[in-house]
Amino acid sequence: RTVGEEFTDGTLEPGDEIAVTDVSIGDSVQLEFDVEEPMGGGSLVHYRARPPRVWIHSHAEDGTTVRYDGDESRPADAFVTLIDGEPTDKQFADEYDTLSGDEELVLGELPLGETVAVEWQEPDEPIVVAEHEVVPNTRASIEYDPDAGEITVQHRGGRTLPADELELQAGRSPTDVQPADKLDEFGPDASFTAPVPPLSRVRLVWTGGDREQHLGGTTTARDAVAATYDADSEAMTIEYTGEQPANPERLRVSVNGPGEYGSREGDRESAFAAEHDELTTGDAITVADVGLDDTVVVSVHTEFENGAATSSVGHFSAAPRRGFVGDDGGG
Repeated sequence: RTVGEEFTDGTLEPGDEIAVTDVSIGDSVQLEFDVEEPMGGGSLVHYRARPPRVWIHSHAEDGTTVRYDGDESRPADAFVTLIDGEPTDKQFADEYDTLSGDEELVLGELPLGETVAVEWQEPDEPIVVAEHEVVPNTRASIEYDPDAGEITVQHRGGRTLPADELELQAGRSPTDVQPADKLDEFGPDASFTAPVPPLSRVRLVWTGGDREQHLGGTTTARDAVAATYDADSEAMTIEYTGEQPANPERLRVSVNGPGEYGSREGDRESAFAAEHDELTTGDAITVADVGLDDTVVVSVHTEFENGAATSSVGHFSAAPRRGFVGDDGGG
């Protein structure tokens, strides 16, 4: 909409200004020429009314922290921090008079599953400018033992969690052995083992909130594929070298040409499953028409209720590598 005629009479001097009223969050204000636009024209000023930026983070050391990141200074008491709709004990106004950027409010360790929000109260109707569910900052490592065919899950940092709020998944499905079967709590120095098939996308998740929180993951037997290339026949042989029998349906093979990020051939069907009912050590397939500039990618493919995920376990280039070694021979 066009507002006022304050700039239409007389000559503009440095410092002249007008106020545009009734601007709401999300509105865009522009100052444009009211005559034929000069070459390369467009708006002289373009401003979109946005709420101030506020971020909420969870850190292993300080717990939950709120940080102001606005473009301009604002009164600290214009912001109220809430937990599940109720004001928190700590507020920006307790520590600052004005917020100008990078000021932090450390709330500490809060109950898991609750929602932290920051409400900006300057508008006639206060609006929420940041919202964050309190989730664990726990980190877990997962290592696979190919001889035993099992993983070891180790607590690596963050808060201690009840074991019955954790779920170990392989391919997004719960495994037969769960953390609560081995532990009461998952905290410092805690670990447990569980049998998991090779070529599985494994992850440990926290299930105590509205959504799952990923704590750690891996793909088992990532190094269980090897490749050899025959330049004469332009064929690459991919061999399974794992210690444990594996489901061939999990593997996908694609061929990428130079500079290509997608596969030349669709990998919706498993080339391994077409030739093997079960993979054991030494089972192999041959990929034809692989040029010297091509790369064969072997991936573990997982399908679940809301989609699918793929993680590569091998990139095998057909080009010779380290075929010759140069030595200066002392001159």
